[in-house]
Amino acid sequence: MSDPRARLTWTVFTGVALGSTGLGAAFTVAPLIAADIADSSLWSGLPGASALIGTAAGAAMLSRLMAARGRRAGLALGWALGLVGALVAVAAARSETLPLFFAGLFLIGVGHSSNQLGRFAAADMQAPQRRGFVLGWIVWAGTIGAVVGPGLLGI
Repeated sequence: MSDPRARLTWTVFTGVALGSTGLGAAFTVAPLIAADIADSSLWSGLPGASALIGTAAGAAMLSRLMAARGRRAGLALGWALGLVGALVAVAAARSETLPLFFAGLFLIGVGHSSNQLGRFAAADMQAPQRRGFVLGWIVWAGTIGAVVGPGLLGI
């Protein structure tokens, strides 16, 4: 694999698959955790809303960073913040701290924005006739993660 585009495309594919696996698992269990912590199902929609707002904010923030410092910097920061968000959400669930749990889901959403932006980063580095194929391939990585993630929970 001497072609740097192929190596980078595999890197983005792997990052998107792993990120979508975590997101799928988080979206499956987060409403249950929120309802359990709050002792009310009224709070079960807020984890998804927190992650969705994080995705929107992350896309704006990371796009600006990518314009200034390149795609690699933006994708790496987004995925790192998503990982931090997962750790924060787990710690918040264990300590039953609802605001911290929502903050963790927000950061998981920022990580998801890297998954979304990664599609175009992978496609942009390809020859024009391969862009559609590579974009679809990266979307497949997200599908793989979305299917595998909830299955890993064992609930």
